[in-house]
Amino acid sequence: MSEWQATHRVSATVTFAHGDTLDGDLHLQPSTATHHRGETTLEMLNRSDPFFPMTLASGDVALAAKAQVAVVTCLGQPLVEDPERVSVAKELQLEVVVVGGGRFDGVTRTELPPLHQRALDYLNDGLGFFDLTDGDTVHFINRSMVQHVHPVD
Repeated sequence: MSEWQATHRVSATVTFAHGDTLDGDLHLQPSTATHHRGETTLEMLNRSDPFFPMTLASGDVALAAKAQVAVVTCLGQPLVEDPERVSVAKELQLEVVVVGGGRFDGVTRTELPPLHQRALDYLNDGLGFFDLTDGDTVHFINRSMVQHVHPVD
């Protein structure tokens, strides 16, 4: 069995910093060492690997450089939340503009210390990608490609 068949596939559009896009399937691991569910898109994007594979509609495989990816968009994939943590998560409404002018509006949920619950604290809290949910669409945005953010109260 090919290693591609052993993964869970998620349909996505990858938008690069200069505007080019790739449509295809991301490959997520069926299990992780940190929880019982399979790997999430956010976990895959925030792994230390500098590239990730996509299977294109043609069947070809493309290896995308995370450092050049501005946004990964998954349609029809509502954000999977840990039911044990959802009650303590703070919801932030954000408008995000990325390199190249792409604009994304949505909600993200996070756990932050009581005195550090601003959008600024959230954006400065991590590296790599963060999620922004708009209905049944989830945008995974590369922090290094963000030009500016407008918190919405």
